[in-house]
Amino acid sequence: MIDNISLISAVAGLAAMALAPRKNVRAGRTVYWAGAAVTATSAYFVAQPQGWKSALGAVVFFGVAAAFIAYTYTPFLSIKGRVISFYSRSPQPYGAGVTANRSWWRLLAAMTVLTIGIIAYFFGEGGPWLAIAATLGIVISGSSFGYRDALLGAGFASGQRIQFFLTSAVTLGVFLIAYLAAYFLSPRRLAGREQYGRHAGPTGLG
Repeated sequence: MIDNISLISAVAGLAAMALAPRKNVRAGRTVYWAGAAVTATSAYFVAQPQGWKSALGAVVFFGVAAAFIAYTYTPFLSIKGRVISFYSRSPQPYGAGVTANRSWWRLLAAMTVLTIGIIAYFFGEGGPWLAIAATLGIVISGSSFGYRDALLGAGFASGQRIQFFLTSAVTLGVFLIAYLAAYFLSPRRLAGREQYGRHAGPTGLG
């Protein structure tokens, strides 16, 4: 009986978190964290039959998950009146309100996951199509970032050299090759080189 009630209340809490209004941040924050509290409490009672350690672990796990979701997808994480969010309210070069620094860290995490999928295939885990898809994902990501940086004139890796080095190393150079190819062969850079050649012209000896 208690398990059924806990499951129902957990679903209700998750629904409150998902439906918390974004336009009214103050009200949305109240609804979101109230739903998180209900879900965490429900998780405690659901896991309680397995012991108090499991119950406490469920609460901690969900608390961390709720904070991560709030930071990544909502404006509901606030400390001393200061909103802490993955997204920036000011315009960013990559769009979507994400700073270049965070975009590259997120890219590093994604490329790491894809590379793990490729390595797993060579160790006999997973199918070849998964490895092929992961490789294409790395190539497309490298090309996309390289082309975008060149097109925006943001400079090499938008100044995020540490993340660029780590991403290139993690992907065993695949990302590096795709990025450099797109960066140096972008229409803007090619047009710039052509224009420079026209202005330079042949040098004559007087």
